[in-house]
Amino acid sequence: MTTERSSSPAETEAIGARLAADLRPGDLVLVGGELGTGKTTLIRGACRQLGVTGPVVSPTFTIGRRYQGRVPVSHLDLYRLDSLAGEDPGLLDDYLTPDAVAFVEWPAAAEPLLGERGIAQRVELRHAGGDRREGVAAGQHPRQATDLLEELETVVQPVGGWPGIDLIAVGVGPGSFTGLRICVATARALAQALDKPVGPVGTLAALARGIGEQSEAEARPRLAVLDARRGEAFAALHGPKGEQQWPPLVASPAELAERVAALPEAPLAAGSGALRFRDELEAAGAEVLPDAEPAHRVSARHVCVLAEAGRPARPESIEPIYLRPPDAELWLERDTH
Repeated sequence: MTTERSSSPAETEAIGARLAADLRPGDLVLVGGELGTGKTTLIRGACRQLGVTGPVVSPTFTIGRRYQGRVPVSHLDLYRLDSLAGEDPGLLDDYLTPDAVAFVEWPAAAEPLLGERGIAQRVELRHAGGDRREGVAAGQHPRQATDLLEELETVVQPVGGWPGIDLIAVGVGPGSFTGLRICVATARALAQALDKPVGPVGTLAALARGIGEQSEAEARPRLAVLDARRGEAFAALHGPKGEQQWPPLVASPAELAERVAALPEAPLAAGSGALRFRDELEAAGAEVLPDAEPAHRVSARHVCVLAEAGRPARPESIEPIYLRPPDAELWLERDTH
């Protein structure tokens, strides 16, 4: 069970977006809470994450609405029902279908039926004073999802909060599957709720920007390398002016070393993958920065600089750069063969 806190409708939408990042067709989410706690707002953020672009409003007087996103989305509101006794037995069937993700506000009236369908998440929203809300979700959520909005609030406070922000920058990977999914979902939701432009930036491009600030990088190619786990690396090569020469790729140390050895000029390399595979890269001719250099870490400053220089994108068009399937998908494939 996790608790998340919101101080604005935009943040409540962002919580909904992060929740939806884990949902699949057939999932059912029950959303409870007193009047005015933001149930529809949370569901609106979830719908945006699932690709719904049209209006999302509470279907109190019609029981349910169906939206089309990347998957069908059902939105039910059972506020006016005390129970399903005396109602059409098939009242909810058109909404609780295996191809759709379904959200139910005020679910108590149908709790026995909904329990039979299998509940993916339960969310309870509470008033926490003023515009603040607290959401308690039953289920496992990564720690990043719980802490991210609080960290963002701290960051934007010195400029007067979100009204002082002109652009939302987000790193889109490659990187860890869970971290990317949470960050991209949050950026999408905030951009849509606050009507702010959003700038997607490749993580390797941001890392290469930091390498380029080193004195040793003048007139040399920059090789950004991240540790991809599984004995592999994420890598991209950028030229002396920051231009991309290799698009992001995933490779074994031997494959990456072979590509480096074929370059006409030795690159300057940095990143967690460059540290892990230093021996292979240096044997292939690359120069890897000393271990203590800050350029081995991806900097939020570089993400922001590149986002500001780039072209804003529609929130719904932003997708993470994964390069390979997540571990969970590989495990599922392994276990079914």
